[in-house]
Amino acid sequence: MLRTLTICFLCLALFTPCAALASDPLDLLEAAAQADDLLQPELKSYQVRIETTKIEEMIKRMTSSMPQDVPRPPAPAISKYWLRGAPRTLIMAEGESSAPYVSQMVERFSSALAVELDALLLPVEENARRRELAANASLKTTTVELGNNTIQRVTIAFTSPTDLNQAFYRTGIRLPQKQIISLIFDIDAKTSSITELTVLTAGQLKLTAEIRYRQIASGYLPERVRVTSPDGSIDDLLEVSFTEAGGFQLPSRMVRTIRRPDLSDDLDVTFSNYLINQPLPEQIHQQLTLGN
Repeated sequence: MLRTLTICFLCLALFTPCAALASDPLDLLEAAAQADDLLQPELKSYQVRIETTKIEEMIKRMTSSMPQDVPRPPAPAISKYWLRGAPRTLIMAEGESSAPYVSQMVERFSSALAVELDALLLPVEENARRRELAANASLKTTTVELGNNTIQRVTIAFTSPTDLNQAFYRTGIRLPQKQIISLIFDIDAKTSSITELTVLTAGQLKLTAEIRYRQIASGYLPERVRVTSPDGSIDDLLEVSFTEAGGFQLPSRMVRTIRRPDLSDDLDVTFSNYLINQPLPEQIHQQLTLGN
């Protein structure tokens, strides 16, 4: 009898850590969301100048049909405004140029830069929406030991094709949002960082995003995101270099390549002249907070 009890206690001792790691799947996801939300909490806002040769290229294409004797305006100065907790960032042309095609160009450029490193995955404000979607899915957690790392894998299988509407990830990393049948999140147990995300659609499109991080004082910032398909037809890469500005780690350069059957594109952007935690113009503040 004593021997039987001893074996039982040994089994419990062996399995308790795994049980503790394999907690509620949604709780694991929300822990990862909170870890991202707490990055550099003293950073409240910034304004930064954006420079890229893409601007000149876009102006040239958009004015190619204009007569040669019609003057083209110089490339506008582009600024980006960011405010913590705002539903969007704002990228806009500064200066006097008001040609319609300049506004169109900046709008297209803004879409290309819809990448916010603190909210790529599991935006914290979408917590309720995630739980609502998960109510119509089966969830499970498994634990994998990789060397000295423990990976907690959360698998979400929807009962029917589901539109996520950015509840689990933003559009910046170009993962599908519609007709999703399963999601797989690999979470580093030490850092609560998502190292890999696999998305499968009803049309059998399977994409995997691998995320690598830069460690800073308050956590881990994504610095490399690669999105691939099993057949190699899709191979996107986003790489970010950082600089210290006002005591914070912020992007100094962002290089993005897209390689897909329907699109091949390269974007190289530099960021300079950061203004940190300074009052934003009222009009800018309203556009950020109201999402207009």
